[in-house]
Amino acid sequence: MKRRFLKKGVVFFTFIFIITILIFSTENKNKSLYTDKFINIIENNEEYNLDDSNIKFYKNKINNEIKNTIDNSILKKAYCSLGYIEFISGNYEKSNDYLLKSLNYKIMRKHKVQLMIYSGISRSYIALKNLDESYNYFKKAESLAKYMGNYNDLSSMYRSRAKTLINFNDGVGEAISLLEKALKLEQNEINKVENYLFISKLYMISDMFDLAVTYSNKAIEMAMENNFSRLVTEGLISLGTNYYSQDKYSRAITIYEKILYGDYIKTLENKLLVIGYLMDSYSKIEDYNKADKYMKEYLKEAKTLPIIKKNKELNWLYITVAEYKVRQGDIEESTKYLKEAKNIYERNEATMFSNTDIWMEKVELDIASKQSLDYIKVLNGYKQLLNKIEDRGIKSGIKDATIESIINISEKNNDYHTTLIYTNKKLDQIQRESNINLDTSADYSINKFENDIISKKVKNMKVRVKISSLIIISIVIIILIIYNKNKRIKKLNKELKLISMTDPLTGIFNKRFLYNQMEYNYKRRKEINFLMIDIDYFKLYNDNYGHLNGDNVLKEVAQILRTVFKDDIVSRYGGEEFSIISTSSREKIIEKTKELMTKLHNKNIIHEYSLISDRITLSIGIENMKICEENDIDKIIKAADEKLYNSKEHGRNRYTI
Repeated sequence: MKRRFLKKGVVFFTFIFIITILIFSTENKNKSLYTDKFINIIENNEEYNLDDSNIKFYKNKINNEIKNTIDNSILKKAYCSLGYIEFISGNYEKSNDYLLKSLNYKIMRKHKVQLMIYSGISRSYIALKNLDESYNYFKKAESLAKYMGNYNDLSSMYRSRAKTLINFNDGVGEAISLLEKALKLEQNEINKVENYLFISKLYMISDMFDLAVTYSNKAIEMAMENNFSRLVTEGLISLGTNYYSQDKYSRAITIYEKILYGDYIKTLENKLLVIGYLMDSYSKIEDYNKADKYMKEYLKEAKTLPIIKKNKELNWLYITVAEYKVRQGDIEESTKYLKEAKNIYERNEATMFSNTDIWMEKVELDIASKQSLDYIKVLNGYKQLLNKIEDRGIKSGIKDATIESIINISEKNNDYHTTLIYTNKKLDQIQRESNINLDTSADYSINKFENDIISKKVKNMKVRVKISSLIIISIVIIILIIYNKNKRIKKLNKELKLISMTDPLTGIFNKRFLYNQMEYNYKRRKEINFLMIDIDYFKLYNDNYGHLNGDNVLKEVAQILRTVFKDDIVSRYGGEEFSIISTSSREKIIEKTKELMTKLHNKNIIHEYSLISDRITLSIGIENMKICEENDIDKIIKAADEKLYNSKEHGRNRYTI
C-alpha cells in the first residue's frame, strides 16, 4: 500500500514539475516576444518602415523585457534591437553603446544575431566618423557571414557599406570595389539586381556613363526575367538619371514622365524619386511653374511616409527647392528651405542620402554669392568644396554644378583668369561626354519595337492584359534608351564589351584600371608610392611545371598581394608583373613589402628550378613621387621599373627603394 502511494506521489510531483517547467518556458518565451519581433524586423530590413509611434512602442516593450529577464539570449537580442532603434532615431553614440553591450552576452550558435551586431557596430562607427573601428567590425561581420555561408547577407553588407562610404574621401572608388566583390558572390536574384543598380549609380557619379548604362540594362533584364516590377522601374529610372547626370534635362523629363504616367509605379519611394527628378529637371530648364507643381506633389506624398524615410525625403526636397529658389533670385525662400534641410540633417545625419552635406554646403555658398560683397571668401569656399568633392571621387552632378557656380561668380566679378580656368574644366567634361552618345531616335525605336518584338512577344503572352502592358511599356522605354541606328552607338557597344576593370585570371585590377587610378592621382596632385613587382624566374617555372600550374602561382601571388596591400590599388601589370599604387607613408610601404615577402616565403610555393631559392620569390622596385603633371605617370612607372631591374641585377628576392 505504501509503495503504491509512494509511486502515485512520484508521478504526481513529476507531473507538477513538468507543468512548472512548461509554464516557466512559456513565460520566458513571452518575455522575449517584442525583442524577437524586432529582430525579425531587422532581419527583413524593415526597421526604416516604422513610424515614430512604433519605434517608441518597441523601445518601451524591449526595455521592459530587459528588466524582467536574466536570459542571456534575450538580453543579447534586446540590446542589439535597442542599438538599431537608437541608430534610426539618430542617437549614434547610444546605438554604439547598446550594440557593444550586446557582445557581452554569450549564447550558443546565434550567428545571425552576432552578424547583425557586428554590422550595426560597423555602421554606427561610420556615423561617428571612426572609419578604423568601423572597418574592424565590418571585417568581423564579413568573416562571420563567410563562415555561415550566408552570401546573401554578405552581398547586402557590401552594398550597405558602399552606400555609407560615398560620403568619405576616395569613397566612390572603394564603394565600386565593394560592389564588384558583391557581384562575384553566389546570391539571390534580387540582391544581384540591387547591386547592378547601385554600381550603375556609382559609375554615373564617377562620370562613366557608358558603364552605368551597361549595368542598368543588366539590372532591367534580370528584373524582367524574374518579374521584379519594382526593380524594373528602378532600372528605368536609372536610365533616365543617366540623361539627368549629363545635364540632358529635356531627355530625362521625357523618360521620367513616361514612367510616372505609365501604369507600373508600384512603390511610393519610386514615385517620389521620379517626381523629385522631374521637379529638379524642370527647375534646371527654368520652367519654375512645373517645378513648383511637382514640389507640392512631392511634399504631399512624402508626408505619408514612416518618420525615418519621411525625414530623408524631406531633407532632399528642401535642399533641391532651396537650390532652385536661389537660381530664381528668391533668397528669402531659399534660406528658409535650407534651414529646414539642415535641421533634419543634424538630427538624422547617418540616414540621409549620400553627399547631402556637400549639396547643403553648395546651396549655402550660392546664397552667399548672391548676398556677399566678399567675393574672394565665397570663391575660396567654392574651391574648397570642389576639393572635397574630388577627394570623394565624385566626377559629375554636384561637381559640374560647383564648377558652373565658380564660372558665374568669377565672370560677374570680372575675374576672367578664374573664369578661363574653370571654363576649361567644363569644356574637358563636355568633351568626355561628347564621346558618349545616348541619344536615340524615338520613331526608329518604336518602329523597330513594333516590327521585331511585339509580333513575337504578343503571340507567346498568356497573362493578363495589364501585365502585358507593363512589359510592353518597359520594353519600349528600354529600347528608346538603348538602341541607336547610327554607327557611333554600334562602335560604343563594341567598346563596352571590351571594358573590364579586372584581370580575368587573378581577379585583381588590370592595367587599364591602373592607368585610370594614376590619372585620378595626377588630377589631385597626390603623392604616391608605386611598386613594380616581378616573379623571379617565372619562365623557368612555366617551362618545367606547365602553364596551368603557372596560372595557379599567379593567382596565389595575387591573393597574397591583395591581403597585404588591402587598402591599396593592386593590379596585374602584365605576364608575371604586378603593380601597386599606395598613398601610405614610405615607412608603411616598406613594412608591408617585408610582410609580403615573409608571407610568400611561408607559403612555400616550390620552385626547384629557381636559381636563387627553393621556392617562388619576388623582385620589387619602389618609387615615391608627387604626381603633378600627366607625364609624371610615365616617370614614376619607369623609375619603379628601373629599381625592379636593380633588384634583379643584385640577386633578386629583394626590394629596391
